[in-house]
Amino acid sequence: MRTYGFLIALISPFYPKARQLYTGRKQQYPKIKSTVDNWGSSKIIWLHAASYGEYEMAKPIIDKLKKEKEFKFVISFHSPSGFAHTELEDPRFLKIYLPLDTRRDQAKMLDLIKPSKVIFIKYEFWFNLLTELGQRKIPYYYTSLHLNPNSYLFKSPFRPFLSLLKKSKIIYCHNENSNKILDDNGFGNTEVLGDTRVVQTLHNKAQNAYNFAWPTSKKKRIALGSIIPSEFAMCAQLINSKPDWSFLLAPHDIDKETITKLQSLLKEKVSLYSKEKKPQKDVVILDTIGDLRYLYKFCDVAYVGAGFEKGPHNVLEPLVYGLPTLCGPNIEKFPMAQFLASKAMLSIANRLEEVETKLIEMVEKDLSEFKSKTSQFFSAYPDNLDGLIKELCS
Repeated sequence: MRTYGFLIALISPFYPKARQLYTGRKQQYPKIKSTVDNWGSSKIIWLHAASYGEYEMAKPIIDKLKKEKEFKFVISFHSPSGFAHTELEDPRFLKIYLPLDTRRDQAKMLDLIKPSKVIFIKYEFWFNLLTELGQRKIPYYYTSLHLNPNSYLFKSPFRPFLSLLKKSKIIYCHNENSNKILDDNGFGNTEVLGDTRVVQTLHNKAQNAYNFAWPTSKKKRIALGSIIPSEFAMCAQLINSKPDWSFLLAPHDIDKETITKLQSLLKEKVSLYSKEKKPQKDVVILDTIGDLRYLYKFCDVAYVGAGFEKGPHNVLEPLVYGLPTLCGPNIEKFPMAQFLASKAMLSIANRLEEVETKLIEMVEKDLSEFKSKTSQFFSAYPDNLDGLIKELCS
């Protein structure tokens, strides 16, 4: 861990994200101290979300906690992009970078914050932080956790990690299957919560006041959402070969270098969303964070990126608008994607070369039955947050 911290410092002059993480961690302590001192004797809940996606999952929890009781909130991130693109103007909130996971750094942070409870969203296993929390008898929780039966955590070298997870006050599992896997491995501290992203996705849809008008109304409109560099060439080839379609092209990272690279691959001239809210071109590059979830509303079909590597980004965001949605095959760690695929609400491309063919099939398909199925899924999905909120307020 110290070597990792040294490498981050070493490369920080050359890589913006490394620089943001290094300087952010180094400079944040005075602000943390002054904020917490101003909060006085208020109870503080520390919630850790690795990046922006995990923070979206945390929003329904935070929204209910704000209504139930007067807490103060520390929201920590490991990803600079999550930190940079999360706006927390409420004085009850403080956002920070998670310290380097050494005993000294985590102890220093806990001495400053003195949280009453700590919540981890999904797969945030920080050995020294969990150890410190246990020694200080500060209850900690996991939400929307899912481990596969063959997870590395169930292998003998990682038993110390597994022991710390078992010391969580409660692990709120993703679904019944997740709960059973943990139960079969000796966990006695689990409950089923579900996927909080469903609640947040419905909230986003209800709040959607965006107005987006394509220049050519009769063209099919394809969203290529949260795509990563390994998908750029495939997406460019699709766009270049389909002048009769309109495209919303949303890269996962929106730095200038990434946007320039995307533009260089395209034969078509493009509109940049940050400069043209009413685009003049039929290819729009979304160069902002947080807008994609709303702009899916104005498309007909969606491809969600990263499914050929770590796993797809949020497939619920296009589905809530009834869009036929496609992603890559790596969904074994994503129980919601597995469920949606099993119910024919999510299409899977096993190879990049299949994406274009699959999208053509989806564009030409009658969507009335599909829209009815997705609408029923969202309307019937249970909201199991009340038990978690009651526990955190106790």
